[in-house]
Amino acid sequence: MASKFTRVAVAADQGRRLDAYLAAQPEVGSRAAARRLLDGGHVFVSGRRAKPATTLLAGDVVDFRVLVDALRAPLVPDLPLPE
Repeated sequence: MASKFTRVAVAADQGRRLDAYLAAQPEVGSRAAARRLLDGGHVFVSGRRAKPATTLLAGDVVDFRVLVDALRAPLVPDLPLPE
């Protein structure tokens, strides 16, 4: 299952590459993860499927879907605690 997120680019985001913008979103977290979303067709800017090098304009609506499993950031595997 995927969770859908929507953001609106502000004036400070104008001219910024979409992959960098997505990487800064807490739900995405890295440029590699942003690239996977973009390559998988899970990112739309103002209703159109977007490419990584898309430059944002103020007011652009960025919709993206992140798999629920990808939202969980495994910090450490579950290991038995020493006694």
